[in-house]
Amino acid sequence: MLAQKSATDHRRMPGSSPSLEGRLFAGRPHPHERIEVSFHLRHRNPLPSLEDLCADPSPISRAEFVAQHGADPADVAAVEAFARQYGLDVVGHDLARRWVRLAGPAWRLSQALRVDLIHVDLIHTAVGGQGHRTYLGHVHLPADLAERVQGVFGLDNRSTARSHARLYNPQGPSGYWQGQWQKQWQGPDSTIRPQAFLPTSMAELYGFPDGDGSGQSIAIIELGGGYYRQDFESYFKELGVPMPKITNFSVNGAGNSPGAASDLEVALDVEIIGALVPGADIGIYFAPNDNLSFVQAIKEAIHDPVRETSVISISWAGPEFHWQEAEIYAMNEALHEAAVLGVTVCISSGDQGASSERQQVDGYAHVEFPASSPFALACGGTRLLLEGDVIASEVVWNDRSGATGGGVSAVFGVPEYQVRADVVQKSVNPGNQTGRGVPDVAGNADQETGYVIRYQGRNSVVGGTSAVAPLWAALVARMNQALDTRLGFLHPTLYSLGSRDAGFRDITEGNNANAPWVGGYTAADGWDACTGWGSPNASLFEELQSLVRKS
Repeated sequence: MLAQKSATDHRRMPGSSPSLEGRLFAGRPHPHERIEVSFHLRHRNPLPSLEDLCADPSPISRAEFVAQHGADPADVAAVEAFARQYGLDVVGHDLARRWVRLAGPAWRLSQALRVDLIHVDLIHTAVGGQGHRTYLGHVHLPADLAERVQGVFGLDNRSTARSHARLYNPQGPSGYWQGQWQKQWQGPDSTIRPQAFLPTSMAELYGFPDGDGSGQSIAIIELGGGYYRQDFESYFKELGVPMPKITNFSVNGAGNSPGAASDLEVALDVEIIGALVPGADIGIYFAPNDNLSFVQAIKEAIHDPVRETSVISISWAGPEFHWQEAEIYAMNEALHEAAVLGVTVCISSGDQGASSERQQVDGYAHVEFPASSPFALACGGTRLLLEGDVIASEVVWNDRSGATGGGVSAVFGVPEYQVRADVVQKSVNPGNQTGRGVPDVAGNADQETGYVIRYQGRNSVVGGTSAVAPLWAALVARMNQALDTRLGFLHPTLYSLGSRDAGFRDITEGNNANAPWVGGYTAADGWDACTGWGSPNASLFEELQSLVRKS
């Protein structure tokens, strides 16, 4: 007979109540449906604060991390004892990643965690039955265990993240044929015309340092889709670069599954990175598109003691208001751990402008998470035009189909590195609150001036801020290689450079307003909430090289 406890013995977990806005009740899971959940444990010792990292961003080793900041074995034992008490199975645990996985039938989990599990459909897709599992109320744990556990994830398996890749439509108003590598648009007489770019051409225009990424391990997080190897082989052969080493990693049962719309994202990420750093060890972490798996994919990448990831590229995100408080906390902690370990995490800032979501009609501006984390290198988008072989114009990307994400976080305060650089942006929302300004940096993202990639057996032109995250990931990998170091948590250095007009091509034209009832942000001299400090130029590496030599 299982031991029973009254509800009064349990403590409510902060931030653990999921939002049911926009959802319709669609039933309950079968009582014996097997569900797996993950208990995220506290650190053995607190992580260095953001202020400490700004003062000294030097990374620690993974062995040091486990010893200093991994989970306490006593906390693991406490969760395992809880599992035995309620008849749940212990699937596994990991001290570095700080989780214990439990599994059991729905009715036992409901009883153990004091929740009412349900299925819901999204209102706008209810006819098609598209929905997810969630629960009513808050997660509750015994008081002694609640002190050890920071969150319980897996009961709610909704997805909040979306890809930011945009396929150019050759039939559009300014279309050019997408079947050639760099065919210029046949428009009015002008020496300045939109054109598509090879990743290697973009690196030359932005003054990337020489290098092939040898010695670097780059992780790409994918929440769906897959690839056909022959597409990559054909692409890199035509490009004239060696086929990079690509390894697939499965998170929570996901894998390379081509045939979905998100194949476009996979192709864009891998081909930009592979074209620019073919000597790097590229790992693709395939995970289901739910928030638990998203966090776990990042943890798998940063805590792998064999690959020792140095850079991560993420082109998936969602509006801050779509995330539970506990989910934001868990994701932000994973990115915090990456910073402590010296892993640079490049994340796209979104393609829906200041509103973050065209369907959102609350009249407010929003930024996307996890790009809004103070530990993420948030990557915004521009539109780039050439005159001959020289950049003639680079402005904020904003057209009828999309615009760069950017603005002010409603979750995170102004981080220390933005305070030091006198970067304090006020929100366009009522009250004009301040907060973490997004993005940090930018690069070419307009699909009309996008990147030539190979996708589903043909060459296509693709843009979106999805292209900027892997572009910056490749740049950081090249700089790591050239400097023989890990730049890791780059923010204090980048903001120091930007504040003295060094290292960036400043974007001063355009805005990211995409909904008349919301408003938006306007480009300006220096940092702005459209393109951050701007796109990279050759002096960025030279400045970093000088700083490394001094240290």
